[in-house]
Amino acid sequence: MIEPSEFIDALASNGYDVLSGVPCSNISTVFHALENTEQLLYVPATTEGEAVGIAAGSWLAGKKAAVICQNSGVGNMVNPLASLNAPYGIPTTLFVSMRGALGFPDEAQHEIMGSKTGELLKLLSVNTAMLTDNIKELNVALTQASAEALNRKSCAFLINPKVINNPKTVRPPHMQTSQWLPVPIRQESQGAIVSRRVAIDILMEAFKQYATIATTGYASRELWATGDRPNYFYMAGSMGHAAAIGLGVSLSTTRPTVVLDGDGALLMKMGVCATIGRQAPKNLIHIVLDNGLFESTGGQSSNSGSVDFSKIASASSYRQIWQCTGSDAIEKFSRNVDPTDGPTFAHIVISPSSELKAPRPNIDLRDMAARFRAQTTSQPA
Repeated sequence: MIEPSEFIDALASNGYDVLSGVPCSNISTVFHALENTEQLLYVPATTEGEAVGIAAGSWLAGKKAAVICQNSGVGNMVNPLASLNAPYGIPTTLFVSMRGALGFPDEAQHEIMGSKTGELLKLLSVNTAMLTDNIKELNVALTQASAEALNRKSCAFLINPKVINNPKTVRPPHMQTSQWLPVPIRQESQGAIVSRRVAIDILMEAFKQYATIATTGYASRELWATGDRPNYFYMAGSMGHAAAIGLGVSLSTTRPTVVLDGDGALLMKMGVCATIGRQAPKNLIHIVLDNGLFESTGGQSSNSGSVDFSKIASASSYRQIWQCTGSDAIEKFSRNVDPTDGPTFAHIVISPSSELKAPRPNIDLRDMAARFRAQTTSQPA
């Protein structure tokens, strides 16, 4: 059987920089080891889909990344694997612990996924293989994964319960020391409430040199309309994962990183705020443009009216928090925020857009991802 330390050594020796994931009891000792290693950066995620977003952002910033989880979480990964990794050509190596695998009786809730995990991943264009308990074969598998990554393809290694040594020893509870301190919310309200397009124009006048990820829908289309730049990443799918991608980018570069998020999008995957707070990237600026609508699907109401995003950011340990209403307030934020003292959160109230709709970005998604990666890795902060 492979020891957890050997598994981590193999990843590090094969050039992996970042590993994100959600624990599984079948390989719990691997996660304990990851939390104590300095050989690579381990980013505990709140969902498996979030981990895929973090790994994708890491690749976009020039790093080699992987995801580790149990197969129950593959369902959470379907959307980003299908609408982010595949169309953009972003390769990620997956390590999937097999609950309910054939020959290993498990709880009833694992039965279907235990028999269908490999098929599901293959349907998502992820090359899949079983991992053996031989450390030499693990290194061979990682070499194959590197070759797949050069072709910008993802791959998955399925891990049966007998592959990695996981002694059932009792461990003392791991209690993370609380680092939360109340952060004052800077409230600014000056000028008229503006549309998302005007707000983006104001923001990018100050931030146009930063690595910028815009969430799917009109945020990406209106960022495109301000003038295309190679440091802009326009999301065409994977709604809710903009902040995870931005976190992966920010942890892999010193360059200031901006996420243009939406109220509905963040509400889909709000656990990422806790991950951002724990990782505390100083160069991340997370902006939520809130008009209370799912505008690109016809203007249906989101649930943002019952949520105080700024207080959520404060409770999640962001370091700078702004609440902005009005064009002058947005400009004041963009001119005065410190891009080196984050993570920063800005909740910006905008009006429903009444302008002509911006066109979709007219650029091949694989080409756009490649140029963002090249540009982000070639220019320091």
